[in-house]
Amino acid sequence: MINVMRILMTKKEVADALRVSTRTVCRYVKLGWLVPIRLSEQVVRFDQDEVERFITEGPGARPEP
Repeated sequence: MINVMRILMTKKEVADALRVSTRTVCRYVKLGWLVPIRLSEQVVRFDQDEVERFITEGPGARPEP
């Protein structure tokens, strides 16, 4: 079996990578452009691969589930 570990990023790390504020990251989540991984009610992380895809391909580039 292949064990693939996802690299998770904090909201601040995503904001730094996108060169935007954390408020803008929250706005992107509300627009559906970024999908958070909720670890608890207050703790969210983002998949690094998805963030990199967002950077290179733009907000409408999420793959279909």
